[in-house]
Amino acid sequence: MMRIRQRAGEAILLGVRAALASVIAVGIAQSMKLTYPLYAVVAAVIVTDVSSQRTQESGVQRLLGTALGAAAGPLFVLAFGHSLPVVGAAIMTLIFVCYVAGYGEAAYVAGLVVLDHSDAPWTYARDRFVETSLGIVLAIVMSLLIPERLSAQSKQEDADVSL
Repeated sequence: MMRIRQRAGEAILLGVRAALASVIAVGIAQSMKLTYPLYAVVAAVIVTDVSSQRTQESGVQRLLGTALGAAAGPLFVLAFGHSLPVVGAAIMTLIFVCYVAGYGEAAYVAGLVVLDHSDAPWTYARDRFVETSLGIVLAIVMSLLIPERLSAQSKQEDADVSL
């Protein structure tokens, strides 16, 4: 029973952080008239963890990987054009570079740029970087504003009750 309460407390913490980060990120993205605020939601949810420290570490890695992907995607388009093999090569190359450099697996931004928006790759890359960064940064902010120690307090209360 105690384990269920602990998991429920962590689930609430995780859900509240991810929801707040997502909603705020989408609001900002919409106010900036960005075209795909969905990427802010995806980033916020993926980066959010029960552990504030893991959220921050993952967020920084994904932010760096996203920047690398946003820079590399247009370069792939300019160098090799727009085709499915180029999408694959961009994703494979960026995953390799990001993984070796310790920046997570944020190669999807490069893949998106090559896949669908070779007519204006720099603009598209910039917008995807901004949207994704909003989600990541707000996930980190929520992990700082709503620390897991609140969950730890409920764990202690549960332990006290079971005694």
